[in-house]
Amino acid sequence: PDVRVSNMEFTIDGSAFSFHCKPYLLRLVFPGTLVDDERAHGTYDHSDENGTITLRLPKEIKGEIFEDLDLLTTLTQPRKRVTPSVKNSGLMNPIEVVSSDD
Repeated sequence: PDVRVSNMEFTIDGSAFSFHCKPYLLRLVFPGTLVDDERAHGTYDHSDENGTITLRLPKEIKGEIFEDLDLLTTLTQPRKRVTPSVKNSGLMNPIEVVSSDD
């Protein structure tokens, strides 16, 4: 495919990763946190018939196991934000006895 590798860019924001190389856009959410530092880089190998772009994305915790990396549908879905439920937060009891005649 025809791509302009000079315009290739990627961003890392915690567990969120996005890669853009016109006309392609890829967004992934990893199960762990990535680090955007000098170790993060990409290379392009034009010797392959179709060309190959390889990206190196370092983990925040070295040696951490990222589960289910082979499940593309899992990586492409945004992570659900965890919000405490009213029931489990202790912020509100749905029934409160104010006074009793017992």
